Amino acid sequence: MIRVITMFLMATFILTGCSKSIDYIQGEILEIQANRFYVDCSDEVNKLKNKSASTVKRGCYVKFTSHTIFQDINGNILTSNDFLPGSEIKAILSKPLNAKQLKRNAPISLRAKDVVRIKAAKPIDPYHVNREEVVKVTVYRGDEIVLEINESKQLDELLSILHGALAFSGIAPDDWPYTIAIQTNDQNEIKLEVTGNGYVFVDPLSRQRYVLDKERFYDFVGKYRTKISL
Repeated sequence: MIRVITMFLMATFILTGCSKSIDYIQGEILEIQANRFYVDCSDEVNKLKNKSASTVKRGCYVKFTSHTIFQDINGNILTSNDFLPGSEIKAILSKPLNAKQLKRNAPISLRAKDVVRIKAAKPIDPYHVNREEVVKVTVYRGDEIVLEINESKQLDELLSILHGALAFSGIAPDDWPYTIAIQTNDQNEIKLEVTGNGYVFVDPLSRQRYVLDKERFYDFVGKYRTKISL
């Protein structure tokens, strides 16, 4: 009798293990691609396989659509642009993931109906140069030069406007009216693309968007403009 009960319990355990599934994954965004995040989902996947979370590193492609809801941990509505590499997220899956769907060491492709930002990525300066390295800044509107400055006082003023820019969330028109080209003393050039009718610019490395103090920026450009009027 004891033997029968033991066999029954073992069979139940095996069947339960085979049917085990998860309806969310949580981890750090490693990379952002078109319509999806690449996430370190090791913890949940290894638990699903009854392994220690530190056993195998696994990556998940978390796809999102126009129907996916983005929010922070407090329930505030966000957009996909508010998520950066380094952000920790919890993605609620459209369909549960079970152990049978896992392929050995292959990235897992999932679809999210909700994505919650558990922890924001560490902020990045809106340009990746030190002030002492900057020797010249040129502002273009299309292919025409709006202003070109290399005097220390002017550079300080413009770079303080850029450095004071805040992270931007939301939708901005892709009209690209200005390009700010920052030239450094080693002849490198960093280009900031300003969109949203002239008040949002994109960090060329992180692809994070920042919102300018539009009045200060326009006053500065108007004061030093060279060829065309605003």
